[in-house]
This record gives sequence, structure tokens and C-alpha cells, in this order.
Amino acid sequence: MSTISTQVTEEEIANGIKDEFGVVYSKDGYRLLECQNKELESFEIKDGTVAIASNAFHSCGIKKITLRDTLIVIGFAAFRFCKNLEEITLPHSLEHLGGYAFYGCHQLHTIHINGTFTWNDAWFNKNPFDDHWGYFNPFGYMESIKHFTNTNPNFVVEGGALYNAEKTVLFRCSTLNRKIHIPNSVEYILDNAFCNCKYLQEIALPAKLWFLGISAFSDCKSLQQISIPEGSEEKFKKMLPEELWGKLCRA
Repeated sequence: MSTISTQVTEEEIANGIKDEFGVVYSKDGYRLLECQNKELESFEIKDGTVAIASNAFHSCGIKKITLRDTLIVIGFAAFRFCKNLEEITLPHSLEHLGGYAFYGCHQLHTIHINGTFTWNDAWFNKNPFDDHWGYFNPFGYMESIKHFTNTNPNFVVEGGALYNAEKTVLFRCSTLNRKIHIPNSVEYILDNAFCNCKYLQEIALPAKLWFLGISAFSDCKSLQQISIPEGSEEKFKKMLPEELWGKLCRA
């Protein structure tokens, strides 16, 4: 993981360089600190930028953004609640992607995954007293996600779902899926992994699963059947909300 800082101080912003689009860069030009133009719709980060700071584009109206192949780090919640963003290509140079990077990007339908970043401690909320204890899934809470493409060796796309390379973690399922059989190797299903999968009717959960994130099946209005291994009903009742218990059946 890169050691380039994605944290920004008020002093850095005050002393930064604002371009003609209302985007502030660090004095050395290497870090994009903040987008102050919330109405900005289309933007290309400048050549030589190596980092996008945490929350840099939070709640911006941006629809299209071009990321350069000099970019190494995207900070925590960098594009959180960019509700108009439709498609994004992560560059081949990317080494670190912060948690909640695309949280609440509800028009985002396609993500092209490149680079060498992987899931990491920055995606984990260690506070058990926090309502969001668990994983800050950067690919989770997106209501319109339909397609993933991938060249990153640390991830794999299979059956419309995004996993880590070992297929122990399921990050997100396409909202187009009607049926999915999760690989037996999966141990973690992260927060909002099936959020707004309104066509999903059937799903099979594996025996090794022990972590099911918050709101994993929120707004799965067509879900009729959740298949589970024989003898595991009590285990899965502890993971699933009570309103889904009636959909459990033996695989």
C-alpha cells in the first residue's frame, strides 16, 4: 500500500492551487485535495497527479471523470455521494483504493477495474460500537451498478459478481442478476453487496460463510429463495434479518 497521504488540512487547502474548474491541488501539484465546485459535471485530473484526497469529490454533481495513469492513491470516500457519476475507469497505476470510495454513487453503472490495489485494513471499521462496524466496502452502496470489467490480478469478476482473487470475499453483485450461486470458498459478503438487486430471485449461500455485512440484501424485492447447506439454518438466521427467514430452504 502506498504511503502517500490522503488526509488534508485546512491550511493545505488555503495554500493550495485552485484551477479554473474550482479544483484545489497541493502546492507541489501531486495531490488533488478538494473539488470546491459542486456543480462540476465533467473533469480530467491533470497529468502528474498521484493522489486524490479523502472526500475530495464528496457530494459533487460530477457525471464523468478521467483519471490519469500517474494516479497511485484514491482516498477514503473520495467520490462518496457523487450521485450523477455514471462510469469510471480506475487507472493501471492505481495501488491503493480507499474504503467507501464510491459509496452512494447511485447512477454509477459501470466500473473498469485496473491497477494492483487490493482490499486492505483501510476497508475495515474496527469499532464494534459503530452502527457500520464491518467493512467500508468501496463497491457496495451503489443502486445502479450493472457491469464490472477487470484486469487487476487481485480481483475476479464471475457471474456478474466481483470477488477477490481467492474468491473468499464477495464485494458486489450486478443489479441485473436474477440468480446467483456463490462459490463455496466465500467467507465474507460485504455491506450492501446485493443492494437494489431488484431482479434477484434465487441465491445459494456457502457453508464457509461467516460474515454477512450490513444491508447486504437491502431492496432485493424479488428475492424468493435463499438456499443454505443442510443443518445450517440457525447459523444463517443469526446473520440474516428476520424478514428473510421465511425464504430459507435447504440446498
